[in-house]
Amino acid sequence: MTRIDLLAATIVVLSGCDRNIIETQTALSQVVLPLAVGNQWSYETVITQEGKAPETWRFYHTITARQEIFYEGKSVEVYLLEKTSDSEGRVKLFEMLLRNEPDGLYRYGEGLFGGGLSKSGKMEKQLLVKFPGEVGEAWKVDHGDYHHRFIYLSTNTELITPAGRFQCFVFRSGDTETSSWYTDDYYAPNLGWIGSIAKHNYGASTQTIKTYLLDYKPH
Repeated sequence: MTRIDLLAATIVVLSGCDRNIIETQTALSQVVLPLAVGNQWSYETVITQEGKAPETWRFYHTITARQEIFYEGKSVEVYLLEKTSDSEGRVKLFEMLLRNEPDGLYRYGEGLFGGGLSKSGKMEKQLLVKFPGEVGEAWKVDHGDYHHRFIYLSTNTELITPAGRFQCFVFRSGDTETSSWYTDDYYAPNLGWIGSIAKHNYGASTQTIKTYLLDYKPH
């Protein structure tokens, strides 16, 4: 998967007080990821590299809960997405708190990769997917001494997966200048993450990691 799918995370949530106003998600005509409890996506990842046998595995993304968190003095409504190796959620790989806003999909927690809350109790907010966007438009997520940079490659690219044919917007992360390693993520509005293609150059050998949507079950 993408950078966030390769790392485990644990989410710890602070509930807001009754006196706080809940900022519910605005009614957007199009969103990056449809957030409703029970929505589930299944994926397959295939890794290929010269001289090695291909590796394949499947995993699932499921929206399991709607929660209230405390951020900058207000209670905010977010959704809990779980990545599991089985559709029933018995083997959990990571969790994320997500929310659609007018400029894209946000993750709440401690850092893009850390998950949960910091020891200071600070809840961070980071833009995972800018939407809508234009070709060449870029954004970044800071991590203190380094940052991840994302850049739009296309807003209308066709991607064919076992789940069907999709018109996607595509953005790249990683080494966006020399392309020695990068990940291209494909999203379809109102459907979510359709897949990704990542490449890592190891001298004369290139490792390719492809992830495709197998099925989407809206609640």
